[in-house]
Amino acid sequence: MRNPKVLLLCGFLFLSTISQAQNTWADSVFNTLELREKVAQLMVLPAYSNKGSGHVAFLETQVDDLSIGGFIFFQGGPGRQAHITNNLQKRSKVPLLIGMDAEWGLSMRLDSTDRFPWAMTLGAVADTQLIYHMGMAMGKQCKRLGVHWNFAPVLDLNTNPENPIINARSFGERLEQALPRALAMAKGMEDVGVLSCMKHFPGHGDTRSDSHKTLPTVSRSKEELEAIEIQPFRRAVAHGISSTMVAHLNMPALTGSQQPTSMSKAVVQDLLRNNMHFNGLIVTDALNMAGAGDGLPAGEVELRAFLAGNDVLLFPRHVEQGIDKIVAAVLADTAKLRQLNQSVLRILKAKEKVGLAKWKPIAISGLHNDLNTTEVGRLNEKAAEQALTLLINRDKALPWSPSTEQVAVVRCGKGIGDALLEPLSFYTEYQVFDLNADNSNDILRQLAAYNRVLVVYYTEGASPWKSYKAEGYIKQFVNRLSLQNRFVLAMLSNPYALNDFPEAEQAEALIMAYQNMPATERAVVQMLFGAKAAQGQLPVRSGKSFPAGSGIPTTAFNILKLGSAEDVGMDGTKLQRIAGMIDTAIAQGTMPGAQVLIARKGVVVMHRSFGKHTYEGDQSVHNNDLYDLASITKIAATTAAIMKLYEEGVIQLDQTLGELLPATKGSNKEGISLREMLAHQAGLQAWIPFYIQTMAGKHPKESLYRSAKEEGFELKVAEDLYLLNTYKDSIYTRLLQSKLLPKKEYKYSDLGYYLLLQLVENEKKTALNQYVQEQFYSPMGLNRLTYLPLEHFDKKEIVPTENDTYFRHQLIHGYVHDQGAAMMGGVGGHAGLFGNAADLARLMQMFLNGGTYGQVQYLKSSTLEEFTRCQYCESENRRGVGFDKPQLEGDGPTCGCVSMLSYGHTGFTGTMAWVDPEAEIVYIFLSNRVYPSAENTRLIRSGLRTKIQEVIYKSINP
Repeated sequence: MRNPKVLLLCGFLFLSTISQAQNTWADSVFNTLELREKVAQLMVLPAYSNKGSGHVAFLETQVDDLSIGGFIFFQGGPGRQAHITNNLQKRSKVPLLIGMDAEWGLSMRLDSTDRFPWAMTLGAVADTQLIYHMGMAMGKQCKRLGVHWNFAPVLDLNTNPENPIINARSFGERLEQALPRALAMAKGMEDVGVLSCMKHFPGHGDTRSDSHKTLPTVSRSKEELEAIEIQPFRRAVAHGISSTMVAHLNMPALTGSQQPTSMSKAVVQDLLRNNMHFNGLIVTDALNMAGAGDGLPAGEVELRAFLAGNDVLLFPRHVEQGIDKIVAAVLADTAKLRQLNQSVLRILKAKEKVGLAKWKPIAISGLHNDLNTTEVGRLNEKAAEQALTLLINRDKALPWSPSTEQVAVVRCGKGIGDALLEPLSFYTEYQVFDLNADNSNDILRQLAAYNRVLVVYYTEGASPWKSYKAEGYIKQFVNRLSLQNRFVLAMLSNPYALNDFPEAEQAEALIMAYQNMPATERAVVQMLFGAKAAQGQLPVRSGKSFPAGSGIPTTAFNILKLGSAEDVGMDGTKLQRIAGMIDTAIAQGTMPGAQVLIARKGVVVMHRSFGKHTYEGDQSVHNNDLYDLASITKIAATTAAIMKLYEEGVIQLDQTLGELLPATKGSNKEGISLREMLAHQAGLQAWIPFYIQTMAGKHPKESLYRSAKEEGFELKVAEDLYLLNTYKDSIYTRLLQSKLLPKKEYKYSDLGYYLLLQLVENEKKTALNQYVQEQFYSPMGLNRLTYLPLEHFDKKEIVPTENDTYFRHQLIHGYVHDQGAAMMGGVGGHAGLFGNAADLARLMQMFLNGGTYGQVQYLKSSTLEEFTRCQYCESENRRGVGFDKPQLEGDGPTCGCVSMLSYGHTGFTGTMAWVDPEAEIVYIFLSNRVYPSAENTRLIRSGLRTKIQEVIYKSINP
């Protein structure tokens, strides 16, 4: 028998040599450790933050009595885990190495933390730089919580669809697709100072059983294993991954026996350490798993794992007995002592690498916010978008072009979410049907009326081990639907779901979205409408028709997209100030509520509603609610129509009204040019209160008005108030007879737009509202930009304006606020248009795009350039043709921080729409500041609209 004292002396000599050569923190700590303490450094025990004080006390004894090397944390919460970690670190002689299985972020184990996509979802993403940043973000999460070692990424190639334990945790089945993504994630973690871990060596992808429950067998030959299972690990060794986890697998071709690979010297020491030259930490998979071996004496599993060459024994079954047996083995063999010393030094150097030489307690304050950052949300959105894989696209069914058609959405499966509803409402009108085993007949009957049908199949997104197979009634429904409707099917599920769902291939378009996450739901909607392109590729074979690598790319339209401020070079934190500004204004009585939309570079970075319809009511403002746009009508309807006539050659800007409108001949208006009138340089009076002549004292004249519609009285001015049809002629007569200002100079006027209304309707032989609907609103899918809103929407969806006590004697709700436009039947050239921020923003984005939207050219860019340039700057008139422009000096419609290329319009009711081609910004502000009285001028006096604009520009990063 060998002399234990000689063995210890050899160990000290080894230690002395290392110490003299390097003299690092790791070496100095190593010098202080007794043999038993060295063995204890190999042990990484399980810890939970949800098991109460008894469990914590047990952990404390493991630190106090055994000086173990570290912990792997499992279920619980981040705050509780931080407190436990701080406590254990303070007690420990040697700082503890804290690890976690956080393959998709801390949320894999902890509540109250943002989760990242599963590896298979990322396997569909082409941009490895995005995955690298995701690895960095995961690493930052770990580091903030005092976690030094993330047991990720999975390098296994999942070649077996029936694999119960790896499956969606794998980046795919093909080496060339999976490995670069796994390496990108590992590098991201390593670059922020967190140890990564490639697992499960030598390859767990072709198993049909779970090593937690049994010892899975992989029957491939040594050559096959080398070509498939081992290859990702062999190639990854050169990339600086800090550790490798060895799986519990039965691979006779490698081990020459039935022993688990984790216990095999041939696999751990000979293959991984010596043949592949891996110099990092080698860690076992959890030793409490059945695959590690059952029925062995206490401490035997730990001993065998050590003898095989593993540095770290994860989740040991019998800690003290394992330490005893390893100590005995080391004392009996100098080679084993040398192995132990090497392992302990690797562990200590890993601790030094992650900063444990200067350990500081985890800061509890601000922990929740630091773990749930906007960065994580942005990365998830990008990953979800880039992963979307279009597998079928018959007759180029997708993307859907903009349309006013309503979409039917059928939701089915488990874990049904609502995150797709908000983006859907941004792009279209929709009706939702939730399918169950009993209502398929009823839903099919109703779907017969729809041309656009979206079926969304959900599977539970809590973990990748949840069942993803579609139930029979869902498959039957899809089969029957294919006989009746063309439809799109979006699979928020594991791609292997298609293996048992052949009916899915009957869809005209099939989208694989990989998992059920809010970001994925939002991504599906944006891809449907062409805001985002389909660009993912299947990481594994899916169904009979789709091999790995499948994916049909699409092209994104130049339409408004939904995203974050940071995506377009803006500071979202600064933009958040806007909400507080509006809330304060509402509290001060500036307006009851508001909508705000901000877009830059075609991306909507803020779209929010605030307050209520009225101060005293309980109806909150929603993004779909319609506001009276007031004078924004001038650019959003009338000027848009005039631009079409201009492009068609029907009119020229320097033609006179006498040439264009015969009714003006002989009047003082006949010599006014169209350009002058649209630029408010014509010398017209600001406005004429036409309604006053129709009043008898404080009430409308009975000779001119009726309380119910009857022949000859069909101009609906308000609820139960109809004007004599022919009174329109009186309005035009009075307008033509009105005096001009002494000279032609800038004077803002509504009057020219009465004449422009007449011009458009004369030329097109149709009403202005119908013309702009046909030319712009319908083809652009602007469902909520309209005249006469009560003909199309419930009053509850329309925000009221003034409580009129001087003309109509009622709350103006669903009828145009402007009296003159009301007397024109609600369709005026200067007012009458209603809309929400989203649809108005789309129209303004079309202007910004140079006249295109959704690959359709509505106007020429040269037309927009002409109409939006300053026409009479030399006369100190800032106006374009129809469009307002930034003030030349002093106060005006803008903050003064916009470019001189910008343009837009404001509205009397408290609205603003502004475009800046230089900064690529669209800004919409809608309110009903005239409620309950137009005498409320707080909005104007406060300058809120322009102050918000100033915040927008200050948020743009240099």
